Amino acid sequence: MDSLFIINSVLFGFALAMDAFSLSIANGLAEPHMKRKKSVIIAGVFGLFQFGMPLVGWVMVHWVVSIFSAVEKVRRSGNEAIQEIVEVQGSYDQEIFVR
Repeated sequence: MDSLFIINSVLFGFALAMDAFSLSIANGLAEPHMKRKKSVIIAGVFGLFQFGMPLVGWVMVHWVVSIFSAVEKVRRSGNEAIQEIVEVQGSYDQEIFVR
Protein backbone atom coordinates (compact mmCIF):
# COMPACT_ATOMS: atom_id res chain seq x y z
CA MET A 1 0.00 0.00 0.00
CA ASP A 2 1.20 3.48 -0.81
CA SER A 3 2.62 5.34 2.19
CA LEU A 4 1.03 8.60 1.04
CA PHE A 5 -2.38 6.90 1.14
CA ILE A 6 -1.77 5.75 4.70
CA ILE A 7 -0.58 9.19 5.84
CA ASN A 8 -3.57 10.81 4.13
CA SER A 9 -5.98 8.37 5.79
CA VAL A 10 -4.47 8.95 9.24
CA LEU A 11 -4.65 12.73 8.84
CA PHE A 12 -8.22 12.48 7.57
CA GLY A 13 -9.18 10.35 10.56
CA PHE A 14 -7.51 12.85 12.91
CA ALA A 15 -9.43 15.73 11.33
CA LEU A 16 -12.73 13.88 11.68
CA ALA A 17 -11.92 13.09 15.31
CA MET A 18 -11.19 16.74 16.05
CA ASP A 19 -14.47 17.71 14.38
CA ALA A 20 -16.41 15.24 16.53
CA PHE A 21 -14.53 16.36 19.64
CA SER A 22 -15.37 20.03 19.11
CA LEU A 23 -19.00 19.12 18.49
CA SER A 24 -19.07 17.09 21.70
CA ILE A 25 -17.68 20.02 23.66
CA ALA A 26 -20.34 22.31 22.16
CA ASN A 27 -23.10 19.84 23.07
CA GLY A 28 -21.76 19.51 26.60
CA LEU A 29 -21.63 23.27 27.06
CA ALA A 30 -25.14 23.73 25.60
CA GLU A 31 -26.69 21.16 27.95
CA PRO A 32 -24.47 20.55 30.99
CA HIS A 33 -26.89 18.15 32.74
CA MET A 34 -27.45 15.89 29.74
CA LYS A 35 -28.44 12.32 30.59
CA ARG A 36 -26.01 9.55 29.70
CA LYS A 37 -28.46 7.86 27.31
CA LYS A 38 -28.89 11.05 25.29
CA SER A 39 -25.14 11.68 25.17
CA VAL A 40 -24.52 8.09 23.97
CA ILE A 41 -27.19 8.47 21.26
CA ILE A 42 -25.70 11.77 20.08
CA ALA A 43 -22.18 10.29 20.06
CA GLY A 44 -23.42 7.24 18.15
CA VAL A 45 -25.15 9.35 15.51
CA PHE A 46 -22.06 11.52 15.04
CA GLY A 47 -19.83 8.46 14.90
CA LEU A 48 -22.09 6.81 12.34
CA PHE A 49 -22.04 9.86 10.09
CA GLN A 50 -18.29 10.39 10.56
CA PHE A 51 -17.81 6.78 9.47
CA GLY A 52 -20.42 6.70 6.72
CA MET A 53 -19.87 9.94 4.86
CA PRO A 54 -16.30 9.19 3.70
CA LEU A 55 -17.48 5.77 2.52
CA VAL A 56 -20.35 7.35 0.59
CA GLY A 57 -17.88 9.81 -0.93
CA TRP A 58 -15.54 6.99 -1.89
CA VAL A 59 -18.37 5.06 -3.58
CA MET A 60 -19.55 8.17 -5.42
CA VAL A 61 -16.05 8.96 -6.68
CA HIS A 62 -15.60 5.42 -8.01
CA TRP A 63 -19.03 5.62 -9.66
CA VAL A 64 -18.18 8.92 -11.38
CA VAL A 65 -14.78 7.56 -12.47
CA SER A 66 -16.48 4.54 -14.04
CA ILE A 67 -18.84 6.84 -15.94
CA PHE A 68 -15.96 9.03 -17.16
CA SER A 69 -13.92 6.01 -18.23
CA ALA A 70 -16.91 4.68 -20.19
CA VAL A 71 -17.32 8.05 -21.90
CA GLU A 72 -13.59 8.11 -22.63
CA LYS A 73 -13.81 4.67 -24.29
CA VAL A 74 -16.69 5.85 -26.47
CA ARG A 75 -14.81 9.03 -27.34
CA ARG A 76 -11.68 7.09 -28.25
CA SER A 77 -13.58 4.64 -30.42
CA GLY A 78 -15.37 7.58 -32.06
CA ASN A 79 -12.03 9.27 -32.79
CA GLU A 80 -10.68 6.03 -34.26
CA ALA A 81 -13.75 5.73 -36.48
CA ILE A 82 -13.34 9.32 -37.65
CA GLN A 83 -9.65 8.72 -38.40
CA GLU A 84 -10.56 5.61 -40.38
CA ILE A 85 -13.15 7.56 -42.39
CA VAL A 86 -10.60 10.29 -43.09
CA GLU A 87 -8.03 7.71 -44.21
CA VAL A 88 -10.54 6.01 -46.50
CA GLN A 89 -11.69 9.36 -47.88
CA GLY A 90 -8.07 10.40 -48.41
CA SER A 91 -7.24 7.21 -50.32
CA TYR A 92 -10.44 7.63 -52.36
CA ASP A 93 -9.47 11.20 -53.24
CA GLN A 94 -6.01 10.01 -54.30
CA GLU A 95 -7.53 7.38 -56.58
CA ILE A 96 -9.67 10.03 -58.26
CA PHE A 97 -6.69 12.33 -58.87
CA VAL A 98 -4.53 9.48 -60.17
CA ARG A 99 -7.08 8.60 -62.87
